Amino acid sequence: MAFASLLDTAAGADAANAESLSTTALVAGGWCLVVVVFATVGTIRRSLRGPPTAQVS
Repeated sequence: MAFASLLDTAAGADAANAESLSTTALVAGGWCLVVVVFATVGTIRRSLRGPPTAQVS
C-alpha cells in the first residue's frame, strides 16, 4: 500500500520527480514482494513437514 501511494504521487509530479518516485516504488515494492513470498513459502513448508522427530541410536 505504501509503495502504491508513491505511484499515485508520481502521477501529479513533474517529469524528474515522477521518474524517481516511480522507480523507488517499483524497486522497493518488488523487493518487499520477494521477501513476503519467501517467508510465506518457508512457513508453509515448515508447517507441512511437521515437528522434528528425535533419533534413537
